[in-house]
Amino acid sequence: LDSGEDGSTEFTCLYHGSSSSSSSSADDSHLKSVATKLVGDLYMLSLNDAQHLCKHYSSKYKPTDFLTFGGFCSWRPSQLEYEMGEERGEWMALSVDDVSIWEELQLLHNNAQSMK
Repeated sequence: LDSGEDGSTEFTCLYHGSSSSSSSSADDSHLKSVATKLVGDLYMLSLNDAQHLCKHYSSKYKPTDFLTFGGFCSWRPSQLEYEMGEERGEWMALSVDDVSIWEELQLLHNNAQSMK
């Protein structure tokens, strides 16, 4: 895993409004104050912020509402454009919606859990 400037692993969480049985994340000022909206009802936030939401708003947020990822990936200037170019074609840009992303991530998570 890559790490942050201080050498520690960086963790990021994803949250989808359908994760919680309570009101939509569209009305949630607590989530909006700490998270970045990616698309639709899909949000990205730090592990610390997800833990804070679970601790202080436990009636709305549960640890299982979040998918957590460790590490990060970065590119040098123009590297990603080069890798996506016709000569290399290593990346493909797709238009997707928040529900498709969340469902695919849940499926991968569930498959990994069943292999334990």
